[in-house]
Amino acid sequence: MGVRNLNAPKGDNGRHPYEYKNFGWAIKKAIDFGAGMEHLNLCPELDEPMFGNNYKVKFMSIFAHNVENWYLIDLAVMLYGYTLAPLYATLGPETLAYVLNVTSSVTLSLTVNKIQKIIDLKETDQLPHLKNLIIMDGGKGLEKMKLAAENAGLTVYTFN
Repeated sequence: MGVRNLNAPKGDNGRHPYEYKNFGWAIKKAIDFGAGMEHLNLCPELDEPMFGNNYKVKFMSIFAHNVENWYLIDLAVMLYGYTLAPLYATLGPETLAYVLNVTSSVTLSLTVNKIQKIIDLKETDQLPHLKNLIIMDGGKGLEKMKLAAENAGLTVYTFN
């Protein structure tokens, strides 16, 4: 796994260097993240009759483009036996609300640039189950969006 370090000077090829991380590093981060989710009960077990009798499920929803933490959260979901409910960046508000509600998602991991869409839905009472946001990046406007989400009644965590 690797990402471009946009803070490093560009190389001879005119691009920022690619920084690679090994699988051991990724698994440790995923285990740590999953342990935090468990400790904080961010993905409570749901008894959902729509999935059949006695079927228990724990959903983690994710709303972001491909970023490093998306992959780490996906690993954590697999390691801890959760079910991932991915929301694609191109979805409109009605579909976002539908998926989050049909999965009774309590926690949503997302990037800063997606927070306002969720706040708009939360403030219009369209996301009754959603309680927590996990911000996966430190993009522009992080503190402003974090405060806005908290003012909309959401508990906000950051992926650090």
